Amino acid sequence: MSLEPDDALTLRALLGTRVRAECFVLCDAAQVHDGKLFVLGAGWDRLMIHQFPSEHRFFLAIKLSVPAGDAYRPFEMRVDIRDEEGVATGGVMPATRVELARPLGYQTHEDLPCMFAFEARVTFGRPERLTFSLQVDGEEIARTSLRVTGIAAPTSAPPA
Repeated sequence: MSLEPDDALTLRALLGTRVRAECFVLCDAAQVHDGKLFVLGAGWDRLMIHQFPSEHRFFLAIKLSVPAGDAYRPFEMRVDIRDEEGVATGGVMPATRVELARPLGYQTHEDLPCMFAFEARVTFGRPERLTFSLQVDGEEIARTSLRVTGIAAPTSAPPA
C-alpha cells in the first residue's frame, strides 16, 4: 500500500507533527550551502530604532529535524508574525510546501536535516514586541520574539 500526498497529511494530522525545530533564530545573516546552515550575528531579540517608521532587514535561520520515515511526505511550513495582542501583522514567509528525499545512508529511524535561511524585511511603525511563530501543517513548533524600542537621537553638546 502506498500513501498519496493527501493521505500523508491526514496521517500526520492524526499522529501530530513529528517535525522538530532544532534552530529558529533571528540573525544578521544566514545561508544554506553544501548541507550546512551558516549563521552570523544570531540570538538577538532587541532592536533600538532612532526614528519610526523604519525598515530593517534580517534573517531567520531554521533547522528542522524530519524523521527519515517521513521522507517524500510533503508538509506545509510557514512563519507568522503577531503583535503583543496576538494579532497577525503579516507573514515573513508565506506557506511553503516542503518535501524531502531520503539521502543514501539514512535509515528509516533516523532524522533528516532540513535547513532554511529566510530574509525578512520588516517596517516597524512604532515601538512594539513581535512574536515569530514557526508552523508545520498549522501547528506551532517554535517561536522567538523581538522587542523594538525607540531611542532618542544623540545630541551634540557644545564643546567646553
